[in-house]
Amino acid sequence: MKEIIIRRNLSNAETQANLNTYLTLQPGLDANVTFNIYKPINKYIAKYVAYFYEFNTNEIKDLSIPIIPDGCMDIIFILTKQGFQSYIAGTALTFSGLLALKNRYVLGIRFHPGAFKVFFNINPCEILSQQIPFRAYSLKSEEINKELYGSKTLIERIAILERFLLSNIRVCDKYELIRYSIQRMVVSKGLVNINTISSELNYSPRYINNLFNAFIGLSPKYLDEIIRLQSTVFLIFNSKTSLCEIANNSGFCDQSHMNRTIKRFFGVPSSTLLNQGFFSAEYHCLKNIYIF
Repeated sequence: MKEIIIRRNLSNAETQANLNTYLTLQPGLDANVTFNIYKPINKYIAKYVAYFYEFNTNEIKDLSIPIIPDGCMDIIFILTKQGFQSYIAGTALTFSGLLALKNRYVLGIRFHPGAFKVFFNINPCEILSQQIPFRAYSLKSEEINKELYGSKTLIERIAILERFLLSNIRVCDKYELIRYSIQRMVVSKGLVNINTISSELNYSPRYINNLFNAFIGLSPKYLDEIIRLQSTVFLIFNSKTSLCEIANNSGFCDQSHMNRTIKRFFGVPSSTLLNQGFFSAEYHCLKNIYIF
């Protein structure tokens, strides 16, 4: 069950429903592998986990798959001949590559922005655009790897991961401030400023900025740009409207403003994203920041 639908001709209601949630769109994965997304079964876990996912890499060759910033952190479990190996994938800052090694099965947990810190004591600033072994932050990582290796179905694997997450969860009131701030940014399409949010929360702008850096590793301004980027890419894929209208619907001042943001992240103007092959592995020569 996919969270984001990559197809054209969505209804206005479908489009708006997606834009009112935090988008974590990775069209490079959809274009290059069979990428399946599953919502958490446990409703409490769903508060922190955007989704679980799985995919199989190409059986014949390695692929450098395009990855765009989505503000999220992941735990990745890679099935090798020796069993599962697990890693933490820090938030990507720019348009980068994921080197998908041939003939592998990959299982992942994508956390909502800032939610990783609810489970694990980590400074996200230290692993931005990096991949590190999961054992560096969890003594139970090898135990989980063995449990997953012994499982037979995806349902069993998700149950194992949810039990593990529930055993690690900590009460964290500060994360609620992050959740509120992000939802305000999403619904307003980036048009609400940090002063307004801090006033509504009754905290100083400096305090909210510090929270974002501590939980996400990004400033509110940078995350706001990612939110606009994600919504813009979503509309380019799913809307029949003009690029000018898309710029307006994504909270940009005008199309030129949107083009500058797209070019800063992708190195190309927004019209280039309309190329159906843009997110294919063969289209780019990318710096790989992840290896799965």
